[in-house]
Amino acid sequence: MFSPQMGHIRMRVIFYAHPKDNAQEPKSLPDYESMGAVYISPDELLRIPLRGNEPTDWITYLESGKPVAPMSILTREWDAVNPSV
Repeated sequence: MFSPQMGHIRMRVIFYAHPKDNAQEPKSLPDYESMGAVYISPDELLRIPLRGNEPTDWITYLESGKPVAPMSILTREWDAVNPSV
């Protein structure tokens, strides 16, 4: 998401991933990294009171089959860009 505006620019990067092992349960006890984690369906997500609509928007985007860019698209500005990757 890229939103240029007068006086500032907002850029948000959302990382999408699959678990390495689908059989492994997500952690359920809170720790320093998070308050806990669960796998939920898009329908379950709609029933959770959230501060914003972004997670629902992202799930809807992914479920519609729209493109997801590979991690290789993210580079440091001084790195050479390889268009074949």
